[in-house]
Amino acid sequence: MSLCVGTLVGMISPPASAQAATSTTTAVSNAIVQASAALLPKPLLGGSTSDPAWYSSHIGPVHIYRSYDPGFSKATWQQTSAYRQHGSAPEDYSFNLPPAQLASGADDAKLNTFLATTPKNLIITNQHEPEHSIETGEFTAAAFRASIVHLATLVHAQNARDGGARRVSVILMSDTILSLYGRHPLNYWPGRGPDGENYADLISFDTYALPHATNTAGVPAGFTDGVKWKTAAELLDPSIAFARQIGSRWLVSEFAYLEDVNAPMRRANAIAAFVNYARLYGAVAVEYWDGVGRRADWRLRNGGSNAATAWRNVVNAP
Repeated sequence: MSLCVGTLVGMISPPASAQAATSTTTAVSNAIVQASAALLPKPLLGGSTSDPAWYSSHIGPVHIYRSYDPGFSKATWQQTSAYRQHGSAPEDYSFNLPPAQLASGADDAKLNTFLATTPKNLIITNQHEPEHSIETGEFTAAAFRASIVHLATLVHAQNARDGGARRVSVILMSDTILSLYGRHPLNYWPGRGPDGENYADLISFDTYALPHATNTAGVPAGFTDGVKWKTAAELLDPSIAFARQIGSRWLVSEFAYLEDVNAPMRRANAIAAFVNYARLYGAVAVEYWDGVGRRADWRLRNGGSNAATAWRNVVNAP
């Protein structure tokens, strides 16, 4: 019996309805999601790594790379580490200029020079994850929104000049979508222009599973005890709902799971399930963050080859 996409989607819980399930039920649900997602366009898969040599040998080429400039240090794309490592491959790129300064037009000359040299399919933003900087008084939410509006004006003008399809994103922490710490996601979204179109082309979410008990007795760095484990639906549903609310295409610029010390295949299966769920709901890109962060060691090499193999397999799958 063949099932259409609508029938398969109807058999799984829609966003905002994630519930606890037995491992058997979860496996069945994941299989349904995978079958349905396979009939839909595949998102770009890739991300960033703290060890390019290891990543190249264990994962291989990916569809999109994630790169960061802690300031705005390069005059042209060809001077960036992104270009040195990946050439003109698709890139999700962040830089950091003071938002009020960018919004004022003071940086237009160097931004225009830089943009003219970038890949025509670049995704770009200023000040990814702006929440903490706003809360500490580094800049205001209004200045951040204005900087995105101005950046979008410059990027879209460059597209008009050279036929490019560059896109401007806003990247938030996924916790923000839950209104944690008194945050509200609309505070960071620049909204729509007089033409009714969103100023920014994409909303993106940095999405990490909770690193419960990592680096404690019996739970090494890079591992978790599996308590409060979240499924792909639990992690992604709020973000999907917010993207729908603002009428924007969406992506995940960073995501990661830790190894479950009690279940060797759990992270590998979760990575595949995360990609399939994001694909089912139209993600533009899904990017794994292969590095060591403030809270945990998220590298794919931890726990043997299971997670790295899972990521390589989903990247290379149809």
